[in-house]
Amino acid sequence: MQLFRICILLLLVSGSLPVSAQSMIEKWNDFLERSEFFDSRGKLLGWKKYNEFLERWEYFER
Repeated sequence: MQLFRICILLLLVSGSLPVSAQSMIEKWNDFLERSEFFDSRGKLLGWKKYNEFLERWEYFER
C-alpha cells in the first residue's frame, strides 16, 4: 500500500511539471553572410559566421 501511494504521488508530481520542447530554426542571411538561429517565436538567439583567417565557424550569442 505504501508503494502504491508513492507511485501515485510521483505520477501527480511529474504530470504537473510544465513540458515545453525547445526548437530552434536556422536561416542563412546573405547580406551579412552568416547563419542565424531563431526560437519558435522568431527571436534571434545567435548566429554563426565562418572565420576565413582561422578557417572555422564561430558562434555568437545575442
